[in-house]
Amino acid sequence: SGRVLGIERHKDMVEFASTRCFMHKALQHLSFLEFQHADAFLLNSASNADLFDRIYVGAGVEKSQARDIAEKFLAKKGELIVPVESQ
Repeated sequence: SGRVLGIERHKDMVEFASTRCFMHKALQHLSFLEFQHADAFLLNSASNADLFDRIYVGAGVEKSQARDIAEKFLAKKGELIVPVESQ
């Protein structure tokens, strides 16, 4: 669908990301770029229409958490990019 969604559980980081992205003229017209304040681990499963082709997790998580995100939100043949903490 051409949608880029950033989900961050720290509200100040959402505001920082939004401000920084939209400060640049090259990014100001990108209506498909969106940031939301939420905890991805607490979100409900997405409908098939809302599954993502790629998911990038910017912080280390446990393997079970990465698997949960992939099962809930990753489209078939999608890519999950995540640093996984060793257990």
